[in-house]
Amino acid sequence: MLPKFEPNEVAQLVLANLGLICWSINLIPQAIQIYRTKNVGVLSSAMLLIWISWAPTFGALVFSTGQSWPILLQPNLFGFFNAICYAQYQYYGPPKRSLAVSVTIFFALLATIGGAEVALYFAAVYSAASKNSAVNWFPTALGILPTVQNFVSFAPQYYNIYIHKTTHGISRIFLVLDCLGGVFSIFALFCGKNEVDPFSFAVYASVCLLTGGILCLSIAFTIRDWRAGRRASHSPVAASDPLEPDAHQTEADQKC
Repeated sequence: MLPKFEPNEVAQLVLANLGLICWSINLIPQAIQIYRTKNVGVLSSAMLLIWISWAPTFGALVFSTGQSWPILLQPNLFGFFNAICYAQYQYYGPPKRSLAVSVTIFFALLATIGGAEVALYFAAVYSAASKNSAVNWFPTALGILPTVQNFVSFAPQYYNIYIHKTTHGISRIFLVLDCLGGVFSIFALFCGKNEVDPFSFAVYASVCLLTGGILCLSIAFTIRDWRAGRRASHSPVAASDPLEPDAHQTEADQKC
């Protein structure tokens, strides 16, 4: 059993709201970056899609376990902004779909999230109240599934980073806010009256660890590129090489 602090409704509400704020706006910087650069970089569409599928499962879990209302809103807002980023990926990313198709995908995802969450919630409530042992496993499975989805979702993103050796296209502000959302939500769980739900704790902790890993890689790659730039700037060839053609002249020659 996980340890608990003394129940404090005010602290729980404050921390849960801070977590809600972080997870409500965490993908906004990512969406803005995609819109401004018209590029998705190494951002994984598979990760976004798995996060979208995570929203209804975790949403049904927190509704069925009676968590505080800010925690109830988190997965739904997270799914909403993920749907925006996924639609942007379809428009600006490799698929290069039309605006109409991308918008249609966005609304189709929202309808799927809502329908799946309602269905999973009623299934969890029914199976928990049922005396039939054949369905009693469902609430436990619903608690495990979001954790598995969260871990699996980062695999394609880490793979992209490993292949390209960069985190280009991934907003660092998004990563920081995502980590903070997990931290605040963990403390909110410990401050509540109810026993700490281990499944919710596992989800929040995995968010902190896996998102924090990408943030560390982003910083490491930035330092690497900065050092490479310094070495290049101090290189005699890079500084001034009479054998290297002028960039503007080469462009002019190509046009001719």
